[in-house]
Amino acid sequence: EVTIGRKVLKLPAFVFSLSSHETQVSPKEGASLLQYLEPGAALVSAYDAWKFYPRDNGFKTSISQIRGAGSVLFLDSGNYEAYRKGDRYAPRANPKGWHKDFFRDTALRVRPDLAFSFDTINPKGRPDEVASRVVACFKEDDRALQGRDFALCPIIHLPQELAGARASYASRIVAGVARELDPLMLAIPERELGDGLLERARTVRDIRRALNELKRYYPLHLL
Repeated sequence: EVTIGRKVLKLPAFVFSLSSHETQVSPKEGASLLQYLEPGAALVSAYDAWKFYPRDNGFKTSISQIRGAGSVLFLDSGNYEAYRKGDRYAPRANPKGWHKDFFRDTALRVRPDLAFSFDTINPKGRPDEVASRVVACFKEDDRALQGRDFALCPIIHLPQELAGARASYASRIVAGVARELDPLMLAIPERELGDGLLERARTVRDIRRALNELKRYYPLHLL
């Protein structure tokens, strides 16, 4: 189990998630549904919360009740939805797009139990360089969110050019980030862990082995 604030999440845990991308239930409807299901853990996209939370009282109420009812509320970075919708920030092409400042403002508004930091998709470089970039981005968010009352944890992405060496590189990168930050939890996208179920399972196994060599237990969240 992992203690998150005043709540305890039994492990392994399935985290019910809401997303505006390729789902048959909208975040607004999904939040209302989750309110009645009362799952052990629920994840909301920061991008979707940015769109709905300030403007829709029904969504805001449902999210508040999910958090208040005892479910562990996760908030992810929102970059997945923004990327899929072509709405990430670009100085000229999309100056009003999804930006790290919007993420931080949303996290402080929603006040989840746990938020995943603003991530960099498809990083470049060797494993130690990738780990250093993850750490630097996390610390930037950590400083910007000073005074928060929720946990902040890193999301780790793997360089796309690592095909064929994912398992060994992934375990080095994730363990390196854990060693540097000592976070409550770490997250990594499942789709980046290999081609097919078996390769992904082997990669998770190797990550778990590398984490288990550290001084304490670090839960691994598969996005």
